[in-house]
Amino acid sequence: MKKEILICGLLLITAPGLAEEQTLLGQSSRTGWYFASTYKFSTMNQEFVRLSGWRAVMIFDKTWSLGLAGTDTDSKDIPAPVTHKDQAVYMDLNYHGFELGYIWNSDRVAHCTADLLVALGSVGYKAQGSGKKWNRDLVAVIEPTVQLELNVVRWMRIGLGAGYRFVTAIDLEGLSSGDVSGPTGVLTFKFGRFQ
Repeated sequence: MKKEILICGLLLITAPGLAEEQTLLGQSSRTGWYFASTYKFSTMNQEFVRLSGWRAVMIFDKTWSLGLAGTDTDSKDIPAPVTHKDQAVYMDLNYHGFELGYIWNSDRVAHCTADLLVALGSVGYKAQGSGKKWNRDLVAVIEPTVQLELNVVRWMRIGLGAGYRFVTAIDLEGLSSGDVSGPTGVLTFKFGRFQ
């Protein structure tokens, strides 16, 4: 009898701690956050390019993510399809916007993520040597990405994946949306609180 009373007492004491917290406005949610450094490899105007970027993201219930992200070209010598005063001309691209993501099984060591970046940016030309930018154009960018992500330690994750950069509304001499759009390889380093 003492044994049964002891077990019932332990259950009554520990059971409230096992139940999910309730609030007036519904179930409580677990939020996390991270900052990330991203490295992308792609083509623009049929040339290999490197792009780097950043992300500042909130995670909701270990499943959904919402945040800000930006990307800029690292490659400084992307040939443009035009010349300026008999000088070679180079092009660059940058874009910044909002990112929505979904995370599958985030507690597992290896899991998948899918993100959608919707951004505004600019593409433009600059003359060789001077570095002076001219003839820039505002563009819209939509970039879906899928990654395989590894939980390295509690506060760090590494992702490797692929995506596609859709760039619209380009109105520059000699350049079309198809010249700047294209598949992208992505390497991501995330640091934060993922729980």
